[in-house]
Amino acid sequence: TAFRHVNRERDLILVDQRGTGDSRPLDCADPEPPGTPAASGDPDPVAEAREAARRCLASLDEDTTLFTTSVAVQDLDAVRRALGLATMNLYGVSYGTRVALHYARRFPASVRSLILDAVVPPGTPLGADIAPVAQRALDDILQRCLDDSDCGGAFPGIDTRTAALLARLQREPVRIRYEDIADGRPRDTELGRAELAVTLRLLSYSAWGASLLPSMLDDAIETAHFAPFARQTDLQSRALAEALATGLHYSVICTEDLPFTNAPAALAAARSTFLGELPLAAQIAACEDWPRGRIDADFHRPLALDMPTLILSGDADPVTPPAYGERAAAMLGEDVVHVINTGQGHTQASLGCVPSLMATFLRAGTGADLSLDCLARLTPPPFFLDANGPRP
Repeated sequence: TAFRHVNRERDLILVDQRGTGDSRPLDCADPEPPGTPAASGDPDPVAEAREAARRCLASLDEDTTLFTTSVAVQDLDAVRRALGLATMNLYGVSYGTRVALHYARRFPASVRSLILDAVVPPGTPLGADIAPVAQRALDDILQRCLDDSDCGGAFPGIDTRTAALLARLQREPVRIRYEDIADGRPRDTELGRAELAVTLRLLSYSAWGASLLPSMLDDAIETAHFAPFARQTDLQSRALAEALATGLHYSVICTEDLPFTNAPAALAAARSTFLGELPLAAQIAACEDWPRGRIDADFHRPLALDMPTLILSGDADPVTPPAYGERAAAMLGEDVVHVINTGQGHTQASLGCVPSLMATFLRAGTGADLSLDCLARLTPPPFFLDANGPRP
């Protein structure tokens, strides 16, 4: 749906990056990378993250040092040459923006334009500020609830009560029985601060998920009804297991991000957030024995390019905030349009009139005179007040 307007006029080329999909996937027996809901329930999640990465590495026959962005962009250019294309318009989302930007660095003459959705700019290692950015997004969601007469009236003080709930679950995790959506059978699990925190973060990735949070939190706080969060923890874990090639995740993070992260400073900054230190500490442990892959010497240097670029950001994105988009925009010349959608989370391409904007941008080959008036109609969904939804 995001490319329905683009596809009327242009071919879409979908590439499975090496290590993903059917392109020699680096799948592991332990499907969830460190910091996911399933991983966080272990007695010693940091030690388990270390051992899970070791088991993953031992299960792979491939040379994992060849599964990095620096190598992947060479593959992408091989695709371009095989198709006989002089230039391409590149769309990248989240980590894919890193691939698109590094491809533009290596092969600028082959790029007609860029669309960067939830951008990861060069020189910004993922993970370093993951907890503070997630805290900012959660604060924004809860404050929007408090500022809304319906949501704020139904759930007064939801921000401070949520902080108190997290503190209580840190001290006393709760045992929960819930119905497994997949097979309808009852399941028993323990939900503590770590499980709730990671689920809060993943739900905040989309405005629709965010619209459920205040009512779910209030129900858990006031009636100890934690089953919806337990189900979400389960669903999020399964979704991540299906979506991620865990071996590639390790190869990229352990080569391109953690070696360039000031770990003591990042851990200190995470300490006062709802996520805490666990996600980053688990990634650090997982990378202890993972081989460093091939990385170009200029990989983290600022870009100095001049090409038409459309940047898409959500101002409540819990992982790639609009500030990342601003950093990227400063490296790409004068023909750059940065769209920041109010109340939206991670990824924008399918929202509202953005599909039409992308088609208009590609048709013109420039962001000059691109009208953004239609975005005024793009607003986040109203908050649910109970299981029946928002107020009519």
